[in-house]
Amino acid sequence: MSGNETLAELMLDSVDYASFRTRCHELSRARFAEHLLVQAVVVNTLAWAQSFADPAQVESTIKRNEAAMEYFAAELETESDQQRRETLGRMVESQRRHIEEAPARQQTWARYYRVLCESVLPRLALEKNMPWGDSLG
Repeated sequence: MSGNETLAELMLDSVDYASFRTRCHELSRARFAEHLLVQAVVVNTLAWAQSFADPAQVESTIKRNEAAMEYFAAELETESDQQRRETLGRMVESQRRHIEEAPARQQTWARYYRVLCESVLPRLALEKNMPWGDSLG
C-alpha cells in the first residue's frame, strides 16, 4: 500500500447489487424474517437518503468542508514530508470540490429520495407477503 489508495481500492467486499442480493438470500435462508430484512433495508436507505437530500443541511455541510479544508491547508503549510504534502494537497482539493458540489449533490439526493418514495414504497405495499400488503389496498 502506498497511502494513496482510494476507498474503493481498499474495499474488501464487493458492493454491488449482485452481492447485496446474494447476502439477502443468505440471511433469508438463515431464517432472518424477510419482512424484517426488507424493513431494515428500506428504513435505513430512506433515512440515509433523506439526510443527504435535506436542503437545510447544505449550509452546515459546506461549513464542515470549509473547516476541514482550512485544517488541511494549515497542516500543509508546516508539513515537510513530500508524500504527506501531496496527500494534504489532494485533501484540500477534495474539500474544495465538495463545497462547490454541495448544492447540486443535495438536489441529486432529493431526486433519489423522491424516486424511493414514489416508486419503491408503493410497490412494497403491493407485496402480499409483507405485513402491510393486505391492509393498504
